[in-house]
Amino acid sequence: MTENEIKNETKKEITYEFTPDIQKKIVAMLLKDEKALEEYIKLIKPDYFESVILKDLTTLIYGFFKLYSKTPTEDEFLEELDSFIEKAKKKNKHFPVDEYWDVCLGVLTLSRKGNFDYVKDKTKGFAQFQAVKRALLDAAKVGLKKRDYKGMLNGIQRAIAIGKEEEEMELELTMLDTIAPEKVEWLWPNRIPKGKLSLIVGDPGVSKSFLTLFIAAHVTTGKAWPDEPNRDIEKGSVVILNAEDAASDTIRPRADAAGANVSKISIVEGTRIAGEVRHFSLLRDIPKLDQLLEKNRDIKLILIDPLSAYLSGVDTHRDSDTRGVMAPLSKLAEKYKVTIVAVLHLNKNTAMQSLYRVSGSMAFLAQARASWIVAYDKNVEGRRLFMPLKCNLAVNPNALAFKIVENRAVFEGEPVDVKADDVLMDREESPREEAKKFLRDLLKHGEKEATDIFAFAKEVGIAQKTLKRAKKDLGIETFQKEGKHWWKFPGKSVEDMTKEEIKNYVEMIKEEHLKKEEEAAAKKEEEKMTPEELKKTEELKKTLAKIRAQHYTSSEE
Repeated sequence: MTENEIKNETKKEITYEFTPDIQKKIVAMLLKDEKALEEYIKLIKPDYFESVILKDLTTLIYGFFKLYSKTPTEDEFLEELDSFIEKAKKKNKHFPVDEYWDVCLGVLTLSRKGNFDYVKDKTKGFAQFQAVKRALLDAAKVGLKKRDYKGMLNGIQRAIAIGKEEEEMELELTMLDTIAPEKVEWLWPNRIPKGKLSLIVGDPGVSKSFLTLFIAAHVTTGKAWPDEPNRDIEKGSVVILNAEDAASDTIRPRADAAGANVSKISIVEGTRIAGEVRHFSLLRDIPKLDQLLEKNRDIKLILIDPLSAYLSGVDTHRDSDTRGVMAPLSKLAEKYKVTIVAVLHLNKNTAMQSLYRVSGSMAFLAQARASWIVAYDKNVEGRRLFMPLKCNLAVNPNALAFKIVENRAVFEGEPVDVKADDVLMDREESPREEAKKFLRDLLKHGEKEATDIFAFAKEVGIAQKTLKRAKKDLGIETFQKEGKHWWKFPGKSVEDMTKEEIKNYVEMIKEEHLKKEEEAAAKKEEEKMTPEELKKTEELKKTLAKIRAQHYTSSEE
């Protein structure tokens, strides 16, 4: 090799170190190493890979992980790819089947070697490189046209920061003596604090939306609260995000009936982008809400009804995912001293304490500074109870009662001596049935570690012996993972399923039936193939069989 050739090769390596082989090794690592997949799934987007095939393989790995919370085995990965290819062939008869299987074989071979230390060193650099490249391209194509120079700069800075967080990480400290003490301010004294996130939870149909408009009416008019009749409140504007009720025939009539100043109420219809209005999402549109609050300092209250409708793309049963959305929302409330009241539903497990009845992750309750439950009074027809569930900033707040009169919430002046658990918990069931309900609810979204299950059971008053008997009744299996014991349902009878689980089961049966139909159609297609096409198909099948045989051999060893 001449001196010039050596210089050219060195220049290529310096110019671009993320070669196709390196990218293939990254995909192999994501397939084999579950911890690496958990770490990089949000960092590396499938379309960062320059090869379309590697993009598709990464998408399959990510999709499997999001569905089953684990990396696919070789067999599972091959089945996923086989299904993907069959669907692609129906759309495109010239689909490069051979190329996909060749790349797949290469990735599987690399994944079996198992030493990814070198690749891990490259992975963050690869993510950063691709993110910076994207940010620069976006800046050139979109940012310059819109003259969004700040957005362009922020996008590039975020991309540059990828992979450097650990290198530049240090604790940010604030000395307590530099923080001025402040008193807690209240929108509704001892019930709903200012500048904080609060929750109103309850079953469907208990008038939670009536209650939110009751609060909006008091804020827009400055009218005193029912339990504080001699104290007027600061007036302000209200922003409503409501995904269930129509503005014309439900929200406006109810707001009028409640006596609200409707000229101070705005309804968020969505986020306008390039002339189109899309559904508002707390995952991506909080900056837009920030801009709104910055421009209009008169806004004192934001109502979100229900919260779940604005969390698309968020796994609300995972604490980390939930906190990732709720924390910025809470910070926004504190930044502008605006009160945010969000509505959530209860789950159906009446055997659990009310604190654990809130649908989704416990992070919802943890993030909120005040949480209230609305439920019907079993002893008085039409009467609703507004009861404290968790209040971090008030000492022993009491409950109130209200009815819906002429399309508005009308509160009683005196507090009510009642506890949420007494109203919501079904205490007539046997402890064993309560334990069964507890386990069904806890495990309906997947496996749980046994020590966590025992701890949760203890909190809701279920004895270990009762829990173990209920476990046996339900046929719950125990298995080991990472040196710990876990519980899971092996499968359920229709009698033990919820409506949602039955619906999912029916969908699964439909998918299996559709798969059989697709296989039958593929068989007919084979009958129409030329001898050369049949030969290629048989060769692919043999390759697949060979891969699986190698997998079984390595497993036995």
